[in-house]
Amino acid sequence: MQHPFVWNGLIGVAAAAALALAPLAGALAEKAGKEKQKFIINPSAAKVFGQVRTYLEEERYAEAEAALAKVRSRRQSSYERAQTDRLSGYASYGKGENAAAIDALSQALAVEDGLPAADRADVLFQVAQIQAVERRWNDVIATLQSWFQTVERPNSVGYYLLALSHYQLEDFDAALLPAKKAVEIAKVPQAAWLQLLLAIDLTLKDYAAAALVLDELLALHPSVGKDYWLQLSALYGVMEDDERALAVLEIAHRSGLLTEDRDLRRLLQLTLARGIPHRAARIFETELAARHVREDAEALELLSISWILAREASRGEEPLARAAEVAAKGDLYVRLAQLHLLQEEWRDAAAALRNALAKGGLGDPATAQLLLGIAYYHEQRFQDARISFAHAQESPVTREQAETWLEHIERESHGNGLAPDAPS
Repeated sequence: MQHPFVWNGLIGVAAAAALALAPLAGALAEKAGKEKQKFIINPSAAKVFGQVRTYLEEERYAEAEAALAKVRSRRQSSYERAQTDRLSGYASYGKGENAAAIDALSQALAVEDGLPAADRADVLFQVAQIQAVERRWNDVIATLQSWFQTVERPNSVGYYLLALSHYQLEDFDAALLPAKKAVEIAKVPQAAWLQLLLAIDLTLKDYAAAALVLDELLALHPSVGKDYWLQLSALYGVMEDDERALAVLEIAHRSGLLTEDRDLRRLLQLTLARGIPHRAARIFETELAARHVREDAEALELLSISWILAREASRGEEPLARAAEVAAKGDLYVRLAQLHLLQEEWRDAAAALRNALAKGGLGDPATAQLLLGIAYYHEQRFQDARISFAHAQESPVTREQAETWLEHIERESHGNGLAPDAPS
């Protein structure tokens, strides 16, 4: 139980404190009353201001300015003068006269004791917004600095405008913190907020931070556009995270966002790189059929490679044959021949190699001749094989192998009595 003496002592201290604070409370109340008196508009001026606001809402700017001119000609309090300048600024802004609007609103701010703190903050913010429209970035920064000192809780728009101004002036380090703050304090960050922070992170080459921002942007605004999905995939690629790079592209593809040739090729290449060739082949077949991918030599070759890596070599033959046919040079015919050779399809291999040599432009014609000789040998076309191996002997790359095959044919010819070539 509280000791009576202590309790009574506390009461006494409280009473003494109340008596001591009484004059202060009275002074504060008096000051508040005087402050309130400063911001009272006489009834006739209030009526005109009300009419001006109606004119502004109805976009009757000439009538608004005429009414304000009449009020300005009378004797005005500081508050009335500041309100007149403020409304004049709104009229100029409505007419698209941004410079005049900034001047009028700045005059309202310059009136001593003209605006309450809340109104002053509003006007400062409005000036900063118009300055941003005019791309007066240094002025925006200066105005916002005054605004930040006026408001207790700056909003995310203010931080965004500050970050944007620094970004436009290419002061990216100064832009970073307000851009982060704009995103941080917003309940749901606007796409523009996140896009600005992303641009800053990319400029500063902070790719890990940029990827996190893109993740948030796509989670909150998934319809923002396919370019952001592609950018996120590319970022993961830069960070050598191919698994996530592919996952992002797959989501975009399932969402119907990937319909362009280059994007689908990127999806196929990543799918192959991740060791999922069967999926790559299925996707590419579908997109080729839908004509979202051009049926050129590169696309058909990639489709062929997908089926071969999926251990369905027979399904890779047809697209590779089409690729070889439309290619400018004969190298793809050589690759097709190698596929036939692996499956011991000697006649088809020989035909492909003849096409390769006929089309020309081969990176290694001697190897094509060597392979043609091997195909002819297995077809028992020994004379044709000798001719091809002789051509292969002319290159130091294939000379040794060609000589070995020629020696082999000669041994068999003498030892086993090889029959002459069958008619071709």
